[in-house]
Amino acid sequence: MDATLLDDWKLNLIIRNRAPRTVEDYLKVGTAYAAWCGERSGLTRRDVQSYLAHLSTASKPYSPAYVAKVYRTLQQLFRFLVDEEVIEISPFIKMRPPHVPEQPVPLLTAEEVGRLLHVCRGRTFEALRDTALLRVLLDTGIRVTELVGIQLCDIDFTSRTILVTGKGRRDRTVVFGDRPAEALRRYIRVRATHNQACNSFLWVGPKGCVTDSGVRQMLTRRGAQAGVTGVHPHRFRHQFAHDWLSAGGNETDLLRLAGWRSRQMVDRYAASAAVTRAQEAHKRHRISDKY
Repeated sequence: MDATLLDDWKLNLIIRNRAPRTVEDYLKVGTAYAAWCGERSGLTRRDVQSYLAHLSTASKPYSPAYVAKVYRTLQQLFRFLVDEEVIEISPFIKMRPPHVPEQPVPLLTAEEVGRLLHVCRGRTFEALRDTALLRVLLDTGIRVTELVGIQLCDIDFTSRTILVTGKGRRDRTVVFGDRPAEALRRYIRVRATHNQACNSFLWVGPKGCVTDSGVRQMLTRRGAQAGVTGVHPHRFRHQFAHDWLSAGGNETDLLRLAGWRSRQMVDRYAASAAVTRAQEAHKRHRISDKY
């Protein structure tokens, strides 16, 4: 595949005002595909299918979820090539996306959450920051990119809301409760004396604003300290969906709060402990007791 096609695609994505992270992710997939194609044109259905099969059967195979992501990304690339009349018909016509087996993310127990918060106790800058960050993740379920994009001016303590920018640069407002509010106030007070106090972003460290990679590293470190394995930002998003539904929240409100545009996403994120929730609901409703 000609590298100039990827340059043109990049320009098209920028003109369409796609988020920088989206552009970066798309081009990473496109570049890897072009490199694999080598001397092949890379424009045929057989090329695409061979590449997807390669990803699934490599010595270190990629996960079904990642292969499905590559499928969707290349589908966008070939749609662009059709629009630009580089090819007449997309090879994705009548192709079916790879099957992604349902693998519910394991939820955190109340004890595990307690241990995570316990290892963040203290009055140091890092302790107060990490406590606030954990509280916000637990109470809002926002994406890590939304989390690190929060600026001080986005927080309204009167309405207990935070303005976040989600996928597609769509803004939405999330709500936080008493304990996150207390943790945020404590963190913001100590933040005012930090060497990054003038930074407009909420979460800061010694060298500037905290990145999504920095959040992941912090959660991994705190998880190790607490003896909790597999602590990563997206796990809190699944946790939020489960906690919301378990508390009796409805799916429509969850869809709005989480920033999803499809009910399929509600089903996907609610899969964790879905059987447990159904059993608990049955106990509450006491179906046969009315007879």
